[in-house]
Amino acid sequence: MFEIKRGEKIAAIAIVITACLALVKGLAGYFCQSSALFADAFHSGADVLAISASWLGLKLVQKEATRKFPFGYYKAETLAALFISLLIVFAGWEMLMEGYHKFFIISHLRFPIIGMVVSLISSLISLFLFSIEKRAGNKINSQSLRASADEQRIDVVSSLVVFISIGMTAWKIPYIEGVVIILTAFLIFKIGFQNGMRAVYGLMDANLHPELETDIKNLIIMTPEVTDLSRLKIRQAGPFVFAEATIKVKKSADIVRAHTISEIVEKKVKERLPIVESVIVHVEPYRSSNRRILIPTEEEKGFESEVSNHFGRAPYFAFVDVEGNQILSTTFKENPFRNKKIHAGLSAANDVVKEQIDALVTQNLGEISFHTLRDHLVEIFLTRGTTLKEVVKNYLTENLEPLTHPTHSSEKEGEDFISEVNKRAVGLRNRGMRKRYLLERLASIGEGEFKE
Repeated sequence: MFEIKRGEKIAAIAIVITACLALVKGLAGYFCQSSALFADAFHSGADVLAISASWLGLKLVQKEATRKFPFGYYKAETLAALFISLLIVFAGWEMLMEGYHKFFIISHLRFPIIGMVVSLISSLISLFLFSIEKRAGNKINSQSLRASADEQRIDVVSSLVVFISIGMTAWKIPYIEGVVIILTAFLIFKIGFQNGMRAVYGLMDANLHPELETDIKNLIIMTPEVTDLSRLKIRQAGPFVFAEATIKVKKSADIVRAHTISEIVEKKVKERLPIVESVIVHVEPYRSSNRRILIPTEEEKGFESEVSNHFGRAPYFAFVDVEGNQILSTTFKENPFRNKKIHAGLSAANDVVKEQIDALVTQNLGEISFHTLRDHLVEIFLTRGTTLKEVVKNYLTENLEPLTHPTHSSEKEGEDFISEVNKRAVGLRNRGMRKRYLLERLASIGEGEFKE
């Protein structure tokens, strides 16, 4: 909110300066008997109201949400922008009428040089205000401050028109003054209409940022855990943008994991795109028609291969790629961790997730391996069938039972290993050799096995 506060401060400064300009132009118009300068003073008075509306809108934006306004006061700023646009159109209408009357009369001025100097100084000050308001409006994405800046730009032009008209009136040149004023009035109408339509679209929750929508889409799709983005809606409320996305994640993701993914998406979008105030993420389960299934086997004999009852110590891994109910390809990979003393399952799990598998079919799976695979959103099923052909068929016909928890604890492999070491140590001839053997084995575990 710091930048919004800064925009509010700039609007307050602009109010004071513009009010002083209106007073000076009014006094100069009275002293010089210039109706054009009077009209410009009236225009500056309308600017004071416009900038005041912008200031009020920016102030309301910073208010905390209440029970009556649970979504905050962000649209107050958009409403202020609409009000400013109406004032701009009104100023254009007044200038159009002034230009029309100039066709029929020639003003008689007193001290035209004073009116010309006041108009020129007014134009330069308005140019300064336009610059700081436009810069601040773009920085904080403030519709009302940008609309106010456009009003200041009109002031630059209108003051120059008054400068020219006073000079032409002093030289008794007819019609030129009226033509210039009418052309300027049409320019004012255009700016007022454009800002007004943008404010109306904002109040109707229209998508005003197609480029921003593309940036948000790319950030969401690039999130590894997100499988697909099915819908994205964005809307603007005051200086901020609100987004609502529906993403798809793998069906194996539980509620906690899905919530974590949605938080990752929200954090990424808000960090990369500060203009986005809020991202609401809906998560839907998704299973792609193209999937890669992993099945541990005892041998490498194609679809006649015998299925292994173990995961981490299976001799081979069969990778079966399917599309819908059609088998695309089958490849085998030797398990390099089958003879590892402990944590063979964990090592195998970390290795196979690199193959981008979507599902694992196995009879037994340890606690650490189970959670490692689930963290990578891998679906896990219990084996049904003795050959690779039977297991794949049951998977495609959805006749496999999901494995929802590990089949044994993470300590079992370690216990088996310690038991084996103890048996070997007992076979040694003396106590000293047994002690040295045990220390060497424990040292090897600390240096190698447990580092995983």
